[in-house]
Order: sequence, then C-alpha cells, then structure tokens
Amino acid sequence: MAIHPSAIIADGANIADSASIGPWCVIGEQVSIGEGTVLHGNNYLDGNLTIGKNCQIYPFAVLGTPPQHTSFAGVDTETIIGDDNVIREYVVIHRAIERDDGITVIGNNNMFMLGTHIGHDCVLGSNIICAPHVLVGGHAIIENNVTLGGNCSVHQFARIGTQAMIGAGSYIRRDVIPYALVDNAEGLLAGLNIVGIKRSGKTKSDIINARHAYQQLFNQSTMEEGIAHLKAHDANCGLIQEILRFVSVPSKRHYARPANLQAQEG
Repeated sequence: MAIHPSAIIADGANIADSASIGPWCVIGEQVSIGEGTVLHGNNYLDGNLTIGKNCQIYPFAVLGTPPQHTSFAGVDTETIIGDDNVIREYVVIHRAIERDDGITVIGNNNMFMLGTHIGHDCVLGSNIICAPHVLVGGHAIIENNVTLGGNCSVHQFARIGTQAMIGAGSYIRRDVIPYALVDNAEGLLAGLNIVGIKRSGKTKSDIINARHAYQQLFNQSTMEEGIAHLKAHDANCGLIQEILRFVSVPSKRHYARPANLQAQEG
C-alpha cells in the first residue's frame, strides 16, 4: 500500500493493500477503498462510502459528503461507487438522504469529467460518460451506456434510458427513452442515437425496429396507445422490449417528446 505521509486517514478506514493514496488526501473512518484504486491527491472522502477496484480519482474530487438538502438530518446514509471508474478533477458525488433507500449508487467503468456533480440518491449504471460540468439532480436515474455532453443538467427524479445521447447544454427535465437523442436546451427528443446503436453492434434490423418503436410511441393519439401497439405487435424484439421496460415504469417527470410534436402541441 502506497500512502503519502501528508494523507490524513481516520482509524477504521478500510484501504486495500494495492490501493494508492496521494498527497493531502482526507479519508473518513467509514470509507472503504478497493484493490488498485488510486487517489491522485487532494481528495476528500467521507461518510459511509465504498469505492471499488481500479478506480482513478483525480485531485479535488469530493465523494460521499452530506447531500445539499435542507431536510438532511445527519443520518448514516451510504454511497457505493463500483469498479474501473475515472473520476476527474472537482467531481462531487453526494450520499443519500434518509427518506429513500439511503444509497447513492454508481456502477462500473464510468467517466466523470471535470466538475461533474452527482446529487443525493442518484442511481447511475455502467459505461456512462459525463463531459465537463454535467449536473445531475437528486434521485435521478441514468442507465447504462448513456453519454451526457458538457454543461448538461438533469432535473431531480428524471430518468435517462440506456444508450441515450444527450447533447451539450441540454436541460433534461423529463424522462428520456432508451436509444434517444437530445440535442437542444429544451430537452426535447431529436430522434434516435443511431450512431450509438450502430457502435454497440446492433443490426440494420434493430435500427428499423427502434425507428418503428419511436414512431409508434409518439405518433399515436396518446403514448398509452403507442405502448399498447408495441406490446401487441412487437414485444418479441429485444430492442423494443428495452423501450417497453422503460416506459412501463411510472414516471415522476413524464416523458420527453420529439421537438416537432412539442411544437404542434403548443
């Protein structure tokens, strides 16, 4: 274990033998750090925080600290960060508040670039990229393989489905279905993330099915009619099953709609 002499580590902290702790790090008594994880220096880790294996944590990242919420009463909530994550400079990830499950969860193999903020009670999957200065409000859910461009904001309780692409500067205040593309400040859909679908190894038939699902969801009189049509006629398609799974969960923020339909609805 390589620990710089200037690091301050509380009694009780659990640090793996192959972890590396750089200069001026502060680590609380409930923190657990996995094998091969590197703190590059000037990091502040606190609370009931678990960090997995082979993570890279760069200077001035602050992890596991209390949520920025007026109702937080100092209870022992939790933060769990998985394996192979890259957490760059000035990233902040807050622990949960008492009234929910009590855990902020980060999956594996994510990259959080400069200045990303992940609020309390968020649940993030794996293989997510957050470009600089992404802001994610409390209770948000971001599924696997999502990309968020620089200066994006995600409203509290909003959900973003697997493999969605969110363009720089977008404000996500409604749920974004899997495989969707958002490239505007209003957070409206601009179609499908076709490039991402192709890169993930999906076939031409998969893309056709995704386009069909998109049209059915948003071109029917109501979204409920679109869901019913897909369940009745296309439920055997894996990609459409993924979209149906997402839209079958009750939404606290409603669903983002295509920009052209939003304009028509006024």
